[in-house]
Amino acid sequence: MTMRFEICHTEESMEISAAATVWGGVWVNLDGYSFPEANWNDLPVALACEFLRVGDKVRHAEFKYHRLQFFDGPFWVDFERADEGKIEVSVGGNSPRSAVLSSEDVVAAIRSSSAAILTSCLRRGWGDTVDVRALKALHRDSSEI
Repeated sequence: MTMRFEICHTEESMEISAAATVWGGVWVNLDGYSFPEANWNDLPVALACEFLRVGDKVRHAEFKYHRLQFFDGPFWVDFERADEGKIEVSVGGNSPRSAVLSSEDVVAAIRSSSAAILTSCLRRGWGDTVDVRALKALHRDSSEI
């Protein structure tokens, strides 16, 4: 059975603040488990940027470990090299869970999810905000992942 990892978001919940910060539903699905919970309200663009940075690290042989914090609440996602070509993804906070996945699958999920978040922002006309421009640049720069 194949384990699954993805970063989910709900476009219809996304709003932009007066300071041009994008808020909305964003969470991790780890093998069917929604973390911190489905439709968790946080910063989807900023989180997508952080996940892309992790994806860039994961592809390097010297990668060992990285913790990515959600911006709202005491919740995190840990990425740890488990074996050659494998990453253990763990979610922590209210109910810890983990799964060992292929590095390629983790990176592909990060790229796909960040592209979906970027597309949602562009569809809403938010392409000129600082955060969305940063996401666009990171996504473009990580195309070799």
